[in-house]
Amino acid sequence: MPQIWYHDDDPLDIMVLSYEPLEVGCIVKVRPIGVLILEDEEGEDPKILSVPIRDPRFDGIKDLTDIHPHKLVEIREFFEVYKKLEPKKWVKFKIFIKILS
Repeated sequence: MPQIWYHDDDPLDIMVLSYEPLEVGCIVKVRPIGVLILEDEEGEDPKILSVPIRDPRFDGIKDLTDIHPHKLVEIREFFEVYKKLEPKKWVKFKIFIKILS
């Protein structure tokens, strides 16, 4: 999903759920499964949640309802704390949104 921008002129962030480590900025063919809506010091900050389409372990994952609820808690927690050590930065979780097929 290269070259996708949000209305605040920032590139749209995409989180890929994977069993293998992925380098930041790498290109992977993915299937979007949902959106995590956050708010930070700059305003609304959505994150697209996706899974790799070429990994058969994710064949059954079509949307957020296919993800174990505890995994969604882990994802939410990650995004709520990842800016805590940066001065004047904050993040607030708003909602998970299911992608309609």
